[in-house]
Amino acid sequence: MRHAFLLSLFASAGCSASHATPPEDAARATDTAMSTDASASDGGGARFDTGAGPIDAAVIADVGTDAATRTDTGTGLVPGRITCGVSECSVGNGCLASCLDASDVRTPACVAIMTGGMFPAGNCPSGHEMFPRYWLLCDGAEDCAAGESCHVVYGSSGQFAWCGACASPCDHAAFHLICRTSADCPSDAPRCAPTTDLPGYSTCQP
Repeated sequence: MRHAFLLSLFASAGCSASHATPPEDAARATDTAMSTDASASDGGGARFDTGAGPIDAAVIADVGTDAATRTDTGTGLVPGRITCGVSECSVGNGCLASCLDASDVRTPACVAIMTGGMFPAGNCPSGHEMFPRYWLLCDGAEDCAAGESCHVVYGSSGQFAWCGACASPCDHAAFHLICRTSADCPSDAPRCAPTTDLPGYSTCQP
């Protein structure tokens, strides 16, 4: 029931936005307001500042298509740094892309990685998270060791992106490589396209 409610809420949020200020203008206004008064609080509890306000799954830009449409304005293809919504996580942090803000709008957040592990060491800053979980330890080949690739793994609690080797004989169509452009993709999965299994990212597809 909660999942259906969230989908309905996301849809209504998208409709309201279409009759209001354009998203890019609203983002700039929100960012300016946050910079003017960093101590302001709406009384709604802890909220994570993404630098551009809440990100709805219906309007979040795909960060894995091409340079013209990417929203990442961080340092670029630096090993260990992960694009997370409109932010970029620093080395030692993963992207918990299933975080919600206090209003239950999806707002990806950078969370520290558990020491010696592959899982988040904490929860979403707001204390709210949707199901399924979206957790990324990489967003491209530059984050992985030689012989490994960043790909989507499907678990019982959600979808995860981390580094691993494709077992021989490798079926890249089923390996779900994370990509930014089709130049990142192998010949048996040559098309880089957005994936609904990890919103905001793209994978190599047949």
